[in-house]
Amino acid sequence: MAWAAALSVALSCVFIANASAAGAGPTGPEPANLFADPGFEGADLSAWKVYDYESDYEGNPRAARVSLDAETYMSGTQSVRIEVWDDDDVRVMQTVAVEPESFYLISCWVRLSGVGQGRAGVNISSERGLQRSKGFVGTNGEWRPLSVYGRTDKGQTSATITIGLGGYGSVNVGTCWIDDASMVKVDSVPDGADVIDIFVADGKEVMVTTALDRVMSVIGICASLAVLTLAFVMARKGHGRPKEAMEARARRLADGTSVDDEAVKSTEDGAEAGDGDGIGPPAEVEVAGSAAPEAAHAPASVDASVAAAESGGPEAGTRPERIEAKPKRRGRGDADGSRMTRTDCALMLALTAVYAFIALFNLGGHSSPTSFWKSTSVTDSFVVDFGEVTEVTRFLYHVGIMRGSERDGTYRLEYRDVETGRYEHLAQIDKKSFFKWGIIDLEVTTDRIKVTTPKRGLALNEIGFFGGGDKERPLPIVITDIRVVDSAFGTPLRLIDEQGTLVYDPTYMHHTYFDEVYFPRTAYEHLNRLPIYEVTHPPLGKVIMASGIAAFGMNPFGWRIMGTLFGIMMTPLMYLFGKKLFKGTFLAFCVCFIFTFDFMHFTQTRLATIDSYSVFFIILMYYFMFDYYVRRPQDLGLRRSLTPLLLSGLAFGLGAASKWIVLYGAGGLVFIYFLTMYLNARDYREVRREAPETPWLRRFLAKHVFAASGMSVIFFIVIPAVIYALSYIPYAMVEGEARGLAEIVVENQKYMFGYHANLTATHSYGSMWYTWPAMVRPIWYYSGPRVGDLRSSIVAFGNPLVWWVGFAAFIVAVYVAYRKRDKVMAFVFAAMVFQYLPWMVVTRVVFIYHFFSFVPFMAICIVYLIKCLMERFPGVRPRHVAVYLALVLLAFAVYYPVLSGMYVPGGYIEALKLLPSWSF
Repeated sequence: MAWAAALSVALSCVFIANASAAGAGPTGPEPANLFADPGFEGADLSAWKVYDYESDYEGNPRAARVSLDAETYMSGTQSVRIEVWDDDDVRVMQTVAVEPESFYLISCWVRLSGVGQGRAGVNISSERGLQRSKGFVGTNGEWRPLSVYGRTDKGQTSATITIGLGGYGSVNVGTCWIDDASMVKVDSVPDGADVIDIFVADGKEVMVTTALDRVMSVIGICASLAVLTLAFVMARKGHGRPKEAMEARARRLADGTSVDDEAVKSTEDGAEAGDGDGIGPPAEVEVAGSAAPEAAHAPASVDASVAAAESGGPEAGTRPERIEAKPKRRGRGDADGSRMTRTDCALMLALTAVYAFIALFNLGGHSSPTSFWKSTSVTDSFVVDFGEVTEVTRFLYHVGIMRGSERDGTYRLEYRDVETGRYEHLAQIDKKSFFKWGIIDLEVTTDRIKVTTPKRGLALNEIGFFGGGDKERPLPIVITDIRVVDSAFGTPLRLIDEQGTLVYDPTYMHHTYFDEVYFPRTAYEHLNRLPIYEVTHPPLGKVIMASGIAAFGMNPFGWRIMGTLFGIMMTPLMYLFGKKLFKGTFLAFCVCFIFTFDFMHFTQTRLATIDSYSVFFIILMYYFMFDYYVRRPQDLGLRRSLTPLLLSGLAFGLGAASKWIVLYGAGGLVFIYFLTMYLNARDYREVRREAPETPWLRRFLAKHVFAASGMSVIFFIVIPAVIYALSYIPYAMVEGEARGLAEIVVENQKYMFGYHANLTATHSYGSMWYTWPAMVRPIWYYSGPRVGDLRSSIVAFGNPLVWWVGFAAFIVAVYVAYRKRDKVMAFVFAAMVFQYLPWMVVTRVVFIYHFFSFVPFMAICIVYLIKCLMERFPGVRPRHVAVYLALVLLAFAVYYPVLSGMYVPGGYIEALKLLPSWSF
């Protein structure tokens, strides 16, 4: 942290020095304007390219028109005119040569007429860039200067600059004129000036050519199939030697220590059959004369004699002289360290508590306006009275949920001219992101503002005004002259009953950001039996989110808390998973620690989307599936062997009802299930041939094949289907809904499939699957209002010491585990492949956060290699591994500001960008 602070101070000094030098007066020739035809004086727009979203992407050429205007101009003989009649994003753009790591002043003159308020007005940006200058939405019919500073990136040689009405994700209406565009190189940027990145699309396209995508998909699919093949070989070879296993079982039968179904049934209540994690027979078998250090880590069902033989001990390759069966002691733990100890519980709870504090800190505000008013007639109006003539500089409004049949609307603001007494046009409010504050900067002095309704239907939760230089308290107002035809949705007085929720510069603490505009709204609709807005994903995740809103209110904390709690619960779950896999306290702690302090785990679970629930259930369903994979049904009995399948099926059903990505993981469950069945059947054949009198052989096919298969259909198809269907109950509870539950479910599945299959939209932060491990393109979720040089950002990407190390560890672990024929890692690799393989054939736009479900297993791969190093090199001790863990934690601390939205100097954020393609 100290180096970043020092860097920020140094950069600030450089900026101040440059600004001082710039203010000393010109020292050379005036810099050249990089734009060709900057005054739009040519016979056509050949020097400029026109971007028209409705025409280019929606096939609607009648929404807007771009032309040269010889009657209205700032200088010269003409300007360019952009006319937008239907919501559209229309800009003129030009590509210019630039120098890397430089600053440019981009400016023009603009004039507007009838431009909608509350959306992107006339602004300057870069092609496919999410950053744009402050825009104009009204100029009172006069020409106004518009400018912003642009920053280029390392190695950048060109930039495509756009000027126009609208922007990425925002459309508008109205007419604007643009003239005298200019782009000149400057040595520095004045303090407090607006700066945007102008390199998002220049050489940084992540959605690369189709040919390369296809080649990478072929390579990825082949590599995935190869890993699955190796996993099968590892499981088959590491499952034990059937002959030795048969002989060991025969000896136990002869000694009266049978573990068939009858013996299991007579087991003392509460005692576990098998060792602590269900691996092997229920008796602790001590092998005399063998002290093989790896015996405790032998594959699940391998008898102790086989473990000793395969571990390279003194009796390797021969049968041990003596086998002693000791009864399992109730509640005393087990020999291989798989049971949770007091130390385990203390470490797990301590780490969970630390992470919970970090995750819940500044999660979101606890207050947000909820009472609303919606106009029902185009004649509705009211007047905001300030009580005296007041300078008004900012207007804020909070958009609520649409209710009733109208789901759109417009309000017009008119201010009273204090000299003439007439009302003049001031601004216009249109639909904006829900539960988000809209901001309109004003320059008006008046005592009254009249609000009318050109188009009914827009629901507002609160409005407020700031002025007189006071940014701490909104102006006191009263609402008078109310003329409302129908008060079914309240009166305009509701718009000023929660003035305490107003802040001059709202941040993520006060409203929604990124995809939160979809899911919290739908959760709120579930609670209030309103028509459902977001129907592109199954309902359960939003139903869970609704429970947080019910408990804490419709505010940022309320709609984020449940996802964050599921993120917190991932920490102890990963500890338990690590303990189950590696049978040791230190290694379990490592698995938990590495995953806990991954960036994606923190950022994605604090965002009110449904990924927290789906990833949690993915981890949980594999956690239970591992028990079935390593427990032999003939040792445990039917009931005990099916219990993990039931729990895994429940987790699968809950996850699938939250998000479809869990269905991808189902492929891994199917692979592991049939692999386990194959291994058990192989043992059955061997034992039947060598020891046909073994009692459990007579019941194996009936109970452990046919009955188990039938129950698996119930666990993984019937029960999940019921859970999935029941999650749609909130749809059926919508007031006025006439369809039955079955019809609702079927129709929504058709819609979801069609939506995702046919989605052709692009996104500036979209990225291909093969770029995710390298973190080529993080997602910039949020950029807060700047406070001087201080900036606030929230970015979704991984901890480099987890993702870069983890993916390399995955590749190395495949080789090492194959050499060792490690059955446990065969399970892990199968789970990983099916979390990644489906994205190799998806053609719609995808994002780096889809890699989130892969991250828990990367942490496991890292710890597996740590385990192998500690076994191979006795000099590698836990204190050496602790250095790596400390670096993981340090990276999390250093990047915490851009993961949490904390305000820090802009220079600090710039220093965090390790790759040229990182934009935040």
